Amino acid sequence: MRKIGVVLPDQVFERVEERASRMQIDVSSYLATAISELVLKSNGHEGQTEERTRFGTGTLREMPRIGVAQVGAQGRTFDIESAFRRFPKRSTSFAQRFVDEAAKIANVGFRRNRRGIAFEPNFAWIEYLLSRGGKGGIKVSLYGRPEVFHGAPACLKTGRGTSYSRALIETEEDLEKMLPMLRQAYELRFGPNSK
Repeated sequence: MRKIGVVLPDQVFERVEERASRMQIDVSSYLATAISELVLKSNGHEGQTEERTRFGTGTLREMPRIGVAQVGAQGRTFDIESAFRRFPKRSTSFAQRFVDEAAKIANVGFRRNRRGIAFEPNFAWIEYLLSRGGKGGIKVSLYGRPEVFHGAPACLKTGRGTSYSRALIETEEDLEKMLPMLRQAYELRFGPNSK
């Protein structure tokens, strides 16, 4: 694969940016996929574009917002493995468990956001699934400073700004300790809520 620079008129860039946003992929991945599909189709390679143009962020199709009202495969709220096909198994497994735990809180929705998962309303998110370096894991952010969480694990550190904490979760033990922090983050942000 080769890197190239592309100059686009502002009007074209705005349309590309809008389409990439709807598909929840970055602009460069959208352009790479669109150009590849265009070239392969014009050379009589229809039907081969799916495999040849997948760049870890998906193919050119919209990624719908999936929440507790729209349950996906295997009774899950958001099928992480399908959304993040080329990521390590540990990363997708940890992300799935984190999302499934958050889904136990009423009215929480999810959507893919580049290499991570946004939660709606915004009380937590998976910043990214680890994709390099071997064993895998996830990096998450939660509303609330580390010192306000009851039973906070050592992996929970000060995050962005003054209102968030962040954790790099690379072990099963850290994941188990972080799951109860989701409800605490929700309640810190919005008050008590039960499903």
